[in-house]
Amino acid sequence: MSVAEAMRQARHASGLTLRAAARRFGLDEATLCRYERGHRPVPVDIVMRSPDVYGTPLVVLAWVREMADQAMQAVAKGVA
Repeated sequence: MSVAEAMRQARHASGLTLRAAARRFGLDEATLCRYERGHRPVPVDIVMRSPDVYGTPLVVLAWVREMADQAMQAVAKGVA
């Protein structure tokens, strides 16, 4: 699951509307929508605040997985 997918899933699971979640993050709805659709990368500060906003570590876990995948790909390219 991508960070974008995790953002959307966590918001739905929390019962927050896009507007309500955006307010809690201090964002406008369009920006949060872009993050959820994967049109813009989710900034680390938003990722790290997501457990407080959504009540779940899902977004952080997805971000850690993406970072680990990127690191492994970089290592593989260096080894190959």
